[in-house]
Amino acid sequence: MQTDEPRADNAVSSSLLAPRDRTPGWLWQWALLVGAVACVSLAISDPRPGQVMVWFANAFGAVALMRLPKRQWPAFLVLVALVLWAAHGGFALVSPNVAVSQAGGLHAAWVAFVDVPGYLLGMVLAALWLERLPALEQAGESPTVQAQVLLRGALLPAMASAPLGGLAGMLALRGDWSNMALNWLVGGTIGSVAMLPLVLLLATRGVRSAVRAWFQPVHVGMALISLSVMLWSATSLPKPFVVMLAPMVWVAVRSTLLNSLVINGLIALAMAALIRVGVLLPPPSSIWWGDAVYYISVLATLLPGLFLAVMSEGQRRMTQALADREARALSLYRATPAMLHSIDGSGCIVQVHQLWL
Repeated sequence: MQTDEPRADNAVSSSLLAPRDRTPGWLWQWALLVGAVACVSLAISDPRPGQVMVWFANAFGAVALMRLPKRQWPAFLVLVALVLWAAHGGFALVSPNVAVSQAGGLHAAWVAFVDVPGYLLGMVLAALWLERLPALEQAGESPTVQAQVLLRGALLPAMASAPLGGLAGMLALRGDWSNMALNWLVGGTIGSVAMLPLVLLLATRGVRSAVRAWFQPVHVGMALISLSVMLWSATSLPKPFVVMLAPMVWVAVRSTLLNSLVINGLIALAMAALIRVGVLLPPPSSIWWGDAVYYISVLATLLPGLFLAVMSEGQRRMTQALADREARALSLYRATPAMLHSIDGSGCIVQVHQLWL
């Protein structure tokens, strides 16, 4: 994958996300990446008709659009549509929905065709609304800006595309529109909340640079501990989400923003997979929105660690900035060719220039 020049910090820079002309190879690479992430979402999400599918791919498509001039958007969206159609159609052929799988390739192609417009709409809206966020470069250090990123890039696009997703569910699976639309909203929001901050960081730092920065024993160890705690709590506790949150808070306080975002994404993927295999099951509910409410617990598990990591990163950057200013002032003090001295509030000399000696 083609990447930008690496950055030394964890901030998201809007200048590095500035759109510029890309080669056809770049467009294909990002389109295939979106397709690969879509395949992951399809593979690990609950395949039963009417269930929530946690959709991670929109974050990748939205960030790719932000890095392109508007004149290249149609070409990229066509490539993404083709890749998503192929991925969705392939999974529809092996769907556990007997009516879909027995209908064969033509119906699988139709199921994929009606789903793709909703995904593309979510990507386009997220890219447009994030481009209009003037303080995007502060997303990695300001919880307020990060909240706006998640609102513009995750929640609002999922809300706007949910009616279209509900209609697609009606046409393809003959499901209930309200249930399908709500599940689309919940799955799209969770997937984008889990991936969007990480993808923004990867796009601005460079994938290779970020991989080198993350792939250290301490970071890998933290990830393994977090996943182990999540698996233990999911298989041993009736209400595991509070315990799942504990290692994510620990990582947010003790590690870097990059590591926190990577672990956040891994936890989201693992929780979706555990729901898929039946380890985490929504409790029985007689109301049509009962399963969607259960998934809000998944979202609530991801958010505290994310915002705490951003707050910790902002504090670290502020501390570093103060230390740099202090070092610069001391350097200027020592380099000035004058007999300078410093006094405290009571008039006592506390520091003198070298020329006094």
